[in-house]
Formats: sequence, structure tokens, C-alpha cells
Amino acid sequence: MSPFRLLLLALALSLAVAPVRAAAPGVPPRAAPLYEGKPLRHWLGELQAKDVLARDEAIEVLADAGPVARQAVPALEELLRAGPPDARRRAALALWRIDGRTGPAVAALAEELRAPGPLARGQALQALLQMGPAAAPAASAVLELVDDLDFPPFTRFRAVAALRVMGPAAAPAFREALADKAVRRRRNAVTALAELGPRAEEMVPALSGRLKDDDQRVRVGAARALWLVGQTTDAVMVPLLWAARHGDAVQRHEVFQLVISDERRPRAALPLLRESLKYENAVLQVGAADALWAIEGRADEVRPVYLAALRENRPNEWPAAARGLGRLGPAAKEAAPRLVQMLRSVKGPVVAELSEPLGRIGTAALPPLCDLLRDETAPASARQPAIDALGRMGPDAVPLLAPLLAHATPRVRAAGCEALGGIGPAGAAASAPLLLARLQDDDPAVRRAARVALGRLGAGGRSALPRLIETAGDRDVAVRLDSLEALGQLEAAPRAVLPVALAALKDEDARVRVRGLELLWQVERHHKQLGPSLAALLGSPDTRSPALQLVRRMGADAEQAVPALVRLLDDKDPTVRREAGKALGHVAWSAEGKVSGRDAAILALLAALKQKDDNLRGEAVYALRWLRAPKKDVVPPLVEVLKEAGPASRDAVLHYLAEIGPEGAAAVPGLCELLKAPDPFVRLRAAEVLGRIDPRRGRREGAPVARALLNAPHVRLHAARALWALEPDDKEARAALLAGLRDRFAAIRLLACDLLGTLGPDARAAVPHLRKALRDPDARVRIAAAEPLARIAGDRRASIDVLVEVVAQPGPLPVRLRAAGALGGMGPAAKAALPALRKAQSDREPRLRPAARQAVRLIAPEEAREAPEKR
Repeated sequence: MSPFRLLLLALALSLAVAPVRAAAPGVPPRAAPLYEGKPLRHWLGELQAKDVLARDEAIEVLADAGPVARQAVPALEELLRAGPPDARRRAALALWRIDGRTGPAVAALAEELRAPGPLARGQALQALLQMGPAAAPAASAVLELVDDLDFPPFTRFRAVAALRVMGPAAAPAFREALADKAVRRRRNAVTALAELGPRAEEMVPALSGRLKDDDQRVRVGAARALWLVGQTTDAVMVPLLWAARHGDAVQRHEVFQLVISDERRPRAALPLLRESLKYENAVLQVGAADALWAIEGRADEVRPVYLAALRENRPNEWPAAARGLGRLGPAAKEAAPRLVQMLRSVKGPVVAELSEPLGRIGTAALPPLCDLLRDETAPASARQPAIDALGRMGPDAVPLLAPLLAHATPRVRAAGCEALGGIGPAGAAASAPLLLARLQDDDPAVRRAARVALGRLGAGGRSALPRLIETAGDRDVAVRLDSLEALGQLEAAPRAVLPVALAALKDEDARVRVRGLELLWQVERHHKQLGPSLAALLGSPDTRSPALQLVRRMGADAEQAVPALVRLLDDKDPTVRREAGKALGHVAWSAEGKVSGRDAAILALLAALKQKDDNLRGEAVYALRWLRAPKKDVVPPLVEVLKEAGPASRDAVLHYLAEIGPEGAAAVPGLCELLKAPDPFVRLRAAEVLGRIDPRRGRREGAPVARALLNAPHVRLHAARALWALEPDDKEARAALLAGLRDRFAAIRLLACDLLGTLGPDARAAVPHLRKALRDPDARVRIAAAEPLARIAGDRRASIDVLVEVVAQPGPLPVRLRAAGALGGMGPAAKAALPALRKAQSDREPRLRPAARQAVRLIAPEEAREAPEKR
């Protein structure tokens, strides 16, 4: 017999024996899958139930089951044909999810859109929202509801949202409506397109044809929609200017809001912005002034607007007006008395908003601020903002602050010391003698303020070194603590400070011992006493918590504490366990995984993954990741954690699995389960990680999940990023993410830059667009574009120039801090930024100085190592 015939005979025998094997005694039959705890046949029977709730639940469960529930199609078709309205809607969606047929579902839902009750219409729109682009055949029916008159206006909002998720597939319906003879249809089309914003880009030709429409509302609506996609031509401006000057209140408000909220700040907006200054709405006036300042920078045009807003009895508008005056700097000096007066009278968060503009106005604000501090009747809530403002004024303020230090009232003297400390190194030459004299003050609060302020002068306060060394041994614990902190900031020579730090390690007070260890680390980062002292502090309940915080700041310098941290992972206190895991992660990250005791730490962290504390598991996963734990050891426990992970550990596991890549194949089933998670962000992250581990399954199972969310407004850019990562050549993903770079809202442009930066080399197609974003009017966007551009294209020179400019110029503190952090993150490649960062170490903004010092350490680590000897 030939081999081929033998093969056929063997195959036939195996098929014949298979049923016998399945029915053999002692072999349990395979259990049928359960849906919500019950077999499929149960839910099929419930479709005929008279109980409405039971029937509706069955429809929902079968829809979730998907294609495996095909047996339900005849019953669902019957419900679709003759069931009540709610059942028809549910059956339509279920048929779409089970059988993939959009026609019956869309037809049924489109019929529901014509129902007389707003509830039925709203539910049909909600169902169409779930269908996304597949619902596009109903776009014409949805457009009919854009001007729905029901109140609250939920129907109108849902109609626009449904059109948005339909995406480009709804374009034919829009074109048809724009060309319709019925003016109502044209109005609805331009209204909806204006709500879609940049996503209406492909409708530009059709909208341009409506700029000369017979109906004035259509012309204005078309112009608004075109403006939102970046069209600012003269033809677009004509209807907008007409509406700004002659339109009704609603039209005028819409047009003014349009140009004021456009953070791209096109010069074409100037005529409209000047019209909005005449509009009797203080919020819009202040917004228009902000935009005018950003475009032209003319203080004389915007200053009256801000001053008028401060005089209005509308506290909600004061912060925006105060920020505007702060941007003007000294040009807003006439606002200083009013701002100081407001410090005296207002309460709550608004008070903090007044400090920064006063500091930027400069010395013109000094007299009223000093008067406030000298006033015994001034409220306590006004004192700290006043001190902060004085501290931001720079060296020019020192001579005018000097009289405060000689005032008869201790409270005023202490405030003067605090203000001088706020000026920092820039005013050290003049401030140090004044503060040194206050160390002999009769009042302990003044002496304390002087000690703290001297520390904030940095190297400029070294003249106080002998006195601070003396007070570091004071009988008062508070004095010792302040003195040690100031000594750590003075950048003094180690041989002068080292004995003080070592003595503090033996202090009877736990807080002094911790502060002494921190000082020891600051003056000699590799002193032999660091490890034993740190272990002792971690071992004592009195000092454990601050010692753990110190370990996180020390990073790789706390390597000797790893054994003590490992022991704390078994502590009875769950908070201690979490903090120990976090500290281990910081040490491992800073040391790039090369720490002594690494193997023991990995074993302890793997054991921590078995605990039920989700936060601890999250910290343990991150620590294992930075310790570069062997993949074969870490993948099985990660898979187990993923099965019952909460938010903290799930995010950490997904990050780690993405780095592990194909060797994490055991996690694929768990990732596929997460593709069905209720949270869309979890679904997207799981899809991307699946693509990292198994690219083929990522494209097959993950990409559809990301593509389905491309039209969901709140996750659209995240979905585009995930789809781009899974399918780098996908045009739809690229278009969506690059459109985010052109959005009128800076927050969207910022997010688009950040997401592109996470794609790495796959995002090379975005490089020209990121280069353009380096000129964005918003500094946050420029920073967000500079960071990925340096990584993706290697274009560090342009990125460094942008970041240096942001650090050097006065502006919002969070923006300058991020720029300094981005420069530090580039490491030695950013040496060109060192002059600007060194200058920033003496900046008027006290909170920027430590960030600049840290960036210098990261860019030029040799300076940090050589600094003690140089000093």
C-alpha cells in the first residue's frame, strides 16, 4: 500500500475513533461556555419572555457574546420587525454586533429618530454613537436634529456627537445638505460642521461655496466652520465681521468666542478681537485682551481692559485680569495699588493669583507692599502673598526692603528676611550682611527667618557659615534643624561642614539625625558613613518615613540602603511596604539597574507581587522593571497580576510587558481579555502591548479596537497613537494625530506632541510637523514638540534653542520647570544650554532654581563631582 493511502487510512481511523473517545467512560465532557453565568440556550429562550426586563437583558448579553450567538438572529429580526420601540433599538444593535449587518440596525434607528418623544430620539442617537462610522447611512436623518428645540438640549448635543463619530463617512450627507434648497438643512449642516472643528477639513470646498449663501446665518456658520479648520482668508472674514458688528447677541457671542479661544493666535483675528473689546462682557473682553497681547504685545491697548476688570465687582474675573497685568510687567505699574488693596480684602485661592503679577510689575509695587507688611491691621492671609511678591522683584528691591529688617515689630522684620531669601542668589551680595545681622535678633522667629533666608542665598550666603555652624549645635531643636538646612544650601566646602553633619548623626532628636544625613549626602555624596547611617534611620520607626523620602531623593547614592529596603518590604505597615517599593524603584532607576543586592531585591519584589495590595504590586513591578529582572522569572508573576490587577498595578504591568516584547507571550490571553475592558484607555493600551508582544495578533485583534475609537472625541488622539504604533503606515491614524497638531486648542496640540514623542522612530513622518510646532504661540506646545523632535530626528540644536528660550524668559512656572527638566533629560548632549541654566540658578522665581541646578547636574555630572574640591 502506498504511503499516501496509509495516511488516508490513518486519518479515517482517527475520525472514526474520535466520537468513541469523547464518549469513553471516565472522560468528562467539555463544559459549554457560560455568558453572565448561564449557557447560551438560556438567553435564547429569554428572548421570548413576556417580562420586558428579562428580554432586554437577554438581548444585551447576546449582543456582548457576538458572532457565537448567531442562533438568535431570527428572533432578533422578529423583534426588529414587530417589537416595541425600545426592543427594536436593542435588537438592531444586537444584530449589528452579532451578524455584522449595519443595514437593519441603521434603518431601525433612523426611524426612531423621527419619534415624537425626546427620550426615544436620544436613545436612538446614543445607539448610533456606539456604531461609529457604520452609522453613516443615518447621517441625513441625524442632521435633522441639529436644531432640535427640546430643552435641555441633549438631543442637539448627541446629534452633533453622532455626526462626529461617523467621521469622513458622513461627508456625502453633509455635501447633500449644504446644497439643499431648504435653508434649514443648510443651517444645520454648517452648525454641525462648526462643532466638528478640524475634523471638517475635507468639507472646505463645499463650505467655501456657502460663504455667499442667500441666508445670512448660513454664511456666518460656514465662515465659523472654515475658521476652525485654519481658513482665515478675506472671504471668511467678511461674514464674521458682519456678525461681530450687526449680528444678534447669540451670533456676536459665538464669533467672539471663536477668535478668543483660538490659541493659534492668527493675525487675521485682530479686527474681530478689537470688535470684541467693545462687547459688554468682561470675560470676553479680558480674553480678547490676552489674545491681542499675544499677537501684538501693545500694553497701551490691553492695560485699560485689565484695570477695568479689576474694578468690576466680579471676583471670578480677577485672576484672569491679574495674570494679564503680570504679563505686562513694569508696564502695568499703575495697577500695583489696586492689586495690593485686593490682597487686603479678598480671600481664598484668588489671593495667590495676585502675588505673581505684583512680583512681575517690579519695584513700582514695593511701597504699597511694604506698607501692607508694616500695617498691624492687615489680614494674615495677605502677608505670605506679599512676601512672595517682594521676593520676585530681584536685587533692585533689596535697598527698599532693608528698612523692614530694622522695624520695631518682629513680625515685620521676619517678613523682610523672608522676602530677601525669596530674591535668592541674585541679591546675595546686598542681602547677606542684612540677614547676618538678624541672626543676633532678640526675637527667635526673626532669627529663624534669617537662617532660612541665608540658606536660600546659596553660595552668596557663605559669610554666615561660622555663625550657622555655631547654631547647628544649639540647645533648641528647631534652631539645629534650620541651621543644618541652611548649611546644605550654602554650597560650602566639605571640610567646614562635614564635622557638623557627622555630629548631627548622633543627635538625640530623630529629625536632626535625618537632616544631618541629608547634609552629609549634600557635601560628600560617597562618604563611608552614608550607608550605615541610612540603614539605621530606616530601621527606626521614628525616622523611617523621612528616611524613605530621602532615599528617593538620593537615588543611586542610596545603593547601600538596598538590603534595608528589602527588609521593609515585609513590614507590618502596608504604607511602609509601598514606600519601600517606591524607594527601591527610584534607586534602581537612578543606578540603571546596577545596584548591590540586586538578586535579593528581585526575589523580595517577586514575593511582593503575590500580596493583595494593588499599590504595592504596582511599585514592585516598576522596581523590577528598573532592576532589569530576568524575563523568564518575571513574566509568569506578571501574567498572574494582570488577571486581577487594579489600576495601579495594571498600568505598571502593561508598561513592563511592552518592554519585554515577544518573550511575554504568556500574557497574550490576558491582554485579549483587556481588549474588552470598559475603560477605552485600558483597551488601547492592551492593544498596543499586544502588538509589541505579537505584531500579527496586534494588527488582527488590537488594531480594530483602536480604529473603532478614532471617532470618540475624548480618546481620539490616544486611539490614533495606538493605531499608528500597531500599523505605522495607517493613513487614518496619521491624519488624526497630525490634525491634533493643528487644533485651535493648545491642550490638544500639546497632547498630540506628547503622544508622537512616545512613538519613537516610527513617528519620523511627523518630523516636519513637529518642526513647525517649535514656532507655536504657546510655550507648552513648543516644549512638547522639542522633546520628541530631539529623540526622533536627532535635531537637538533646534530643540535646545527653544527650551533655553523658555527657561530664560519670564513666564508661567510650570512651563519653565518642564523646559528645564527637558534639558536635563537630554544629558550631556545639551551642554549648549549650560550658560542659561547656570543663570537660572539665580532666577527671580525661587522654585525654578533647584530645577536648574538639577538640570546642570544631569548635563555636566563632572561639575557635581568636582564641585567640592573647587569650592
